Amino acid sequence: MAKLYVNSMRDALKSFHKNVLVGDYNHLTDNGTNPLPDNFYEALAWQGLKDHNVEAYSDLTDAKKIALTNALNTYYHSTTKNCPK
Repeated sequence: MAKLYVNSMRDALKSFHKNVLVGDYNHLTDNGTNPLPDNFYEALAWQGLKDHNVEAYSDLTDAKKIALTNALNTYYHSTTKNCPK
């Protein structure tokens, strides 16, 4: 069940970033030419489940957890700075 919601949340976060936070999205992706990878949005979606030790997160392979952490660490700090308008 968590997997279904994580994928839905990933897609919603990606859509929100692209369509609502347009300035930030365009800045980070060179106006969409270098889009952020889906695993960045997936990593954001997993954060609450990860922080509460949900079994679905614990069951992910170590390689998957590392990939999610790397994606989050690569892009997260760029998205929290002042966004260009």
